[in-house]
Amino acid sequence: MAIADDRESVDHKGRPLHWSIVCLVAALLLGGFVRLWNVSGQSLFLDEAFVFDAASRPVHALLAQIAYHDAHPPLFYLVTHWLLQWLHWPKASFRYVTAPFGLLTIAATWGIARRVFGDLAAAVAALTIALEPAVIQLDRLYRTYGMLAGLGAASWWLILAAGDAKGKMRAVYWVLYACAIVTVTSTHYLGWMLLATQLAYAVFAQTRRGVPAWPAMAAAAACAAAMAPWFWALPIQFHQGGYAGAAGASAGAWSLARGVLGYALPVEWYGNPVFDIAFSLFAAAALAGGLWFGRGSILPWYAAPLAVQAVAAAAFGKDLLLARYLLYLVPAFAIAFGGVTAALLQSRAWAGGAVAAVAMLACNGAAATNETIDPVYQLPDWHQVAAWVSQYGARGDAIVLDQGYPYLILRDEPIFAGRDISAPTLASQITSTIRWIDARPTRRIWYVENQSYYPDPSRLVLAHLEATRALVREELEVRADLSNRVVVALFAPARGAAR
Repeated sequence: MAIADDRESVDHKGRPLHWSIVCLVAALLLGGFVRLWNVSGQSLFLDEAFVFDAASRPVHALLAQIAYHDAHPPLFYLVTHWLLQWLHWPKASFRYVTAPFGLLTIAATWGIARRVFGDLAAAVAALTIALEPAVIQLDRLYRTYGMLAGLGAASWWLILAAGDAKGKMRAVYWVLYACAIVTVTSTHYLGWMLLATQLAYAVFAQTRRGVPAWPAMAAAAACAAAMAPWFWALPIQFHQGGYAGAAGASAGAWSLARGVLGYALPVEWYGNPVFDIAFSLFAAAALAGGLWFGRGSILPWYAAPLAVQAVAAAAFGKDLLLARYLLYLVPAFAIAFGGVTAALLQSRAWAGGAVAAVAMLACNGAAATNETIDPVYQLPDWHQVAAWVSQYGARGDAIVLDQGYPYLILRDEPIFAGRDISAPTLASQITSTIRWIDARPTRRIWYVENQSYYPDPSRLVLAHLEATRALVREELEVRADLSNRVVVALFAPARGAAR
């Protein structure tokens, strides 16, 4: 096993590459299938609906909406604004624009692992990232996280390629790198974590190999220039950003690794807390081993934002260790795992490497199958909610959405058109929502609950309905992840109300 050093890439001259390329193609086909299969069939997710709602506004109103109600740079919203004008697609079909970035993630992960650890590690890394379930989930949504992971991995590969290239090709790679990193930093603030570590790598590591750091510095300057018109919004977004977690949704520290690397694993596996402890230790050992074997490579720099985000979370009181905030670093884990596995397979401990590789691919395969096929491991199905209201409702029924953002999805359903709806999104609105219910004593009330822990952690709206009205019917979308569960209940007119 070749250990990475300051040369960065393993010498491949004269070595057969056909089997490694076959593995890459297999990973791309497999990863493409689980990312694109029926990708437009599932209903919109809440964050997707927010994106489309903001992007459908005039540009000045769009910018104000995301400045005061979101924590992302404006580029993705502006591009969506123009795409909505050019492409008159169903909204779920816009996922075909972002899902292919998952293929870029796979290819770049393979390319980096091959340069750092060789062909065998590259094959393992590509197959690992192709089936990483949490990465698949976000690749299947019209959001920025898949782009962040794909362009982030590609930008690291381009830095390596630029360092090894000569003449005009070096210039081509640096230009492509600049385009990638400007797009990343204008799309997601975590892209600046990547930029910071890439600048540090260019200055402190590549210069030792005689590779000039000024192209990376120029790219950083371009990133700053691209964001300059948005500087006015940064203080506003800083104060409201980093609070995406909630008491009802926050996971324990031991379950973070499973959230990042083992999303949608069978619930029977992690019913016992011992599983999360063992999974976390396995993941930590794989990452640590890969960082040791790749200590002279870009890998420690690629993984560095994990530590930076942990420190920043403690320093600023922001929740920067949510699973989705770490998914752009999963390619670094896949590369590290590929390096450790390859080292074991090429040593006397080859059986341990084989077990590790099979275990990882089996876990990822089971989880990817779950989230692709089994609704229990999927996001809420708002089409089903609309179907229940259509089947059992009457035109005079009123509707409470606890919390209110599903309204951005359900308002496009014909059965919700013209309905009397209350949709609280803040805790301060719960009292007025209860008064709204009491002002309709003779009408039936539909109660739709999803992520109520944000505006209504004590479920006061549901408690008031249960205290004042009889339950007519209840439906439940069972989900393994609490944030994806939906309760739908129909309540009769208030007790004693004149009809």
